[in-house]
Amino acid sequence: MIDSARYLALLEEMTRQAAALSTALMNERAAMAEYDSSRIKQRLTEKLNALKALEDNIAQRQSLLSQAGLTPDADGHRALCETLKAPWLERISSAAQLAQDAIEQCQRHNQSNAAVLQRIKKKADAIKSIIAGGDGQMLYGSKGKTQSVRVGRALGSA
Repeated sequence: MIDSARYLALLEEMTRQAAALSTALMNERAAMAEYDSSRIKQRLTEKLNALKALEDNIAQRQSLLSQAGLTPDADGHRALCETLKAPWLERISSAAQLAQDAIEQCQRHNQSNAAVLQRIKKKADAIKSIIAGGDGQMLYGSKGKTQSVRVGRALGSA
């Protein structure tokens, strides 16, 4: 049998840790928007610490399910819920839904940050290509018309 109070506490802690991760992800995006590399590094550390705490919590919940003879996944959670009486079932179901919603919010934030990071990388790659005089680069000439960059002369042409 599983300790329902401990399982509930783990779900509630998971929600708190996911909220901390969500905040770290939003702070990371703000730092990326400002192109502040020192803040980005600091926010990345915060994000990784929050993610580690959340992963540890998930591992504890899975371990608790396994110790009770259940599978350490959604099927095990459902099997547990089938054994619970009304007050515990309601509390645990609600806490599990809140935790799931919080984790899904983190996933959306992380995907959004990845898209921002891709745009920043693309912009940096384009700048790097212009500086290096990469093929296919077009710059404005002295008469305001675009012209191809001569290799090795990108900065002089700009």
